Amino acid sequence: MSALVVFVGGGIGALIRFFASQLIFSLSEKLWLGTFCVNFIGCLLFCLFSKFYLGSDEKLIAFVQVGILGALTTFSTFNYELLLLIKSGAFLSALGVALLNILSGILIGAWILR
Repeated sequence: MSALVVFVGGGIGALIRFFASQLIFSLSEKLWLGTFCVNFIGCLLFCLFSKFYLGSDEKLIAFVQVGILGALTTFSTFNYELLLLIKSGAFLSALGVALLNILSGILIGAWILR
């Protein structure tokens, strides 16, 4: 049953990521910005859920954190977009995007879970 819960949550998270990334790309035309936004929002929601969900329902945790938020955030797309920036010669942009993604996740987690 847990695998089904993660499967359904993952489908929801992937659709949210897809539509959010498409919307952000249509507004900014910066490929990496959509990925950053969904990673930031996913990290924020993951930390908020971790801090404020006081229950012990393993299926709900699997649905929200592993399923929805696991599929919403994306390390592989983040790496691919960094590679595209590097291949295009935008080394400083790649470094900035990498630091922005990594540090924002760490900082939001440290702030919420303090």
